[in-house]
Amino acid sequence: MKKIIIIGNGFDISLGLKTGYADFIKSIDFLKLTEKNNTLALFLQSKFKNANKNWIDIELALQDYIDRKLSSKDYKKFELDYSSLCVALTDYLNTLDFDNLDEKSNAYTFLVKNVVSRGQLKDFIIYDFNYTSTVEKILREVGIDSPEMSKYLIKMHGNLDSNNIIFGLHDNVGGTMSHTLVKKGHQPGFKSTDLSNDIRNLNDVHIFGYSLGKTDEMYFKDAFNTIRLGNPRVEKVIYKIHHHGKDALLEFKNRIDDLVDGNITPFQDRVKFIEVDTSI
Repeated sequence: MKKIIIIGNGFDISLGLKTGYADFIKSIDFLKLTEKNNTLALFLQSKFKNANKNWIDIELALQDYIDRKLSSKDYKKFELDYSSLCVALTDYLNTLDFDNLDEKSNAYTFLVKNVVSRGQLKDFIIYDFNYTSTVEKILREVGIDSPEMSKYLIKMHGNLDSNNIIFGLHDNVGGTMSHTLVKKGHQPGFKSTDLSNDIRNLNDVHIFGYSLGKTDEMYFKDAFNTIRLGNPRVEKVIYKIHHHGKDALLEFKNRIDDLVDGNITPFQDRVKFIEVDTSI
């Protein structure tokens, strides 16, 4: 039975990389934007300071900025500010050292264990929500070359190596020109995938460092509700969740609750959760 592996930013962080949005906001690349009076960057910086913690969901803050702070007369400046923000994020990520990944990390061990058994590749598909090529690097080390890579790996948000990152909002938000500009579905390189169908129809799901972000809910909401209502092709869905600490697990459970509109009991009747705390 093919397994689904879903990779989020916690994967790269486990490998020793400072890829969090909070790291970006504290970087020189981001500070240059604020010095140039990039209004969007200044708003994100204020959100980060007011949050009083070392974390921020930039994509949700982006939606908040459009909904509450942006007027129609500011559209042209917003377009420039948003474009500059994407360039700065790309520039920041390109400063990171991807040549020295922590091979003893939970992330590295997790991926190798789930794709190789006794020297043979398992039957799997990876949906990678990161911009980086850390997954590709590890897959090459276990013997998957570039021509074969697309058989095993789907890059959900573009690829840093191709200078093509997809940063923005999900399809169901807003209706203004500004919303349209930043919707992921409108961005170059965005492609539909089989993730929703795979979640509905395959029963072995492994998630590492991914919290089912609200800006990606288009992939999960309908699929999870299909599972909740009972999919005759699946006896019992197994979700193995690799999370870093109790707060990350609670965030994940809150998102599950939201995605099934609070109908968590029938969903859990169809799903067996196995929780792995990588902070221990």
